[in-house]
Amino acid sequence: MLHSGDLVVGIYDPSGNMVAASCGVYLHAVTAQLPVKLVRSHFENEPTVGIHEGDIFYCNDALYGGIHNPVQIAIMAIFHEEKLIAWRCATVH
Repeated sequence: MLHSGDLVVGIYDPSGNMVAASCGVYLHAVTAQLPVKLVRSHFENEPTVGIHEGDIFYCNDALYGGIHNPVQIAIMAIFHEEKLIAWRCATVH
């Protein structure tokens, strides 16, 4: 499926809204916003998890942006001077 272009990489603002994407399937660019927002809402203020520089979150749950479970999404927080400034996502089916 990678050869068919069923993938996307993108940059998202700190809230999880898409800023830019390069992809073969735009649907994945839009749906990658959902797991970023889920990570922020569930883990940002969770004392045992949090969101830190170098963290990578992984999602393949169809209810949170994957459309169906074969869609795999890796999400990485981008920090500058210890402040969350963006997210990068890579999604593949």
